[in-house]
Amino acid sequence: MSSKKFVARKKFMKNNTLASTLSEDKVFSLTSRTTNKSYVDTSVKKLLVVADIIRGKNVEEVLTILHNLPQKVAKILYKHVKSAAANATNNAWLDFSTLYVERIDLWRGTNIKRTRFASRSRIHSYLKYRSFVRVVLNSK
Repeated sequence: MSSKKFVARKKFMKNNTLASTLSEDKVFSLTSRTTNKSYVDTSVKKLLVVADIIRGKNVEEVLTILHNLPQKVAKILYKHVKSAAANATNNAWLDFSTLYVERIDLWRGTNIKRTRFASRSRIHSYLKYRSFVRVVLNSK
């Protein structure tokens, strides 16, 4: 009976359009460069606000925008985009002026449980959120 389930699962994955789109989603063009940052010390909601501002813009413009924003997240993304641009120019020999932010992928990381001491010998617990960031740069 378990072999029938395996064959049915194999047929489902073969004919499933969602499985094929997931595998194609991870494929990038030859001119695009990706960089990943793991366990960023902020939540995805805070990153999403700034990431929506800079998606699809030129790297020079993105760096000036991120340098002038007051959020802590902007400083983190500034370092990340600057590193990605440096990798694209040094490793792939792409022109800096033609680079733009094609995609920014954000997803949740692990949560860390912390405790805060309260009055009358009580303890309140809270969560510190982590997130993952992927920046995809491409040349025009």
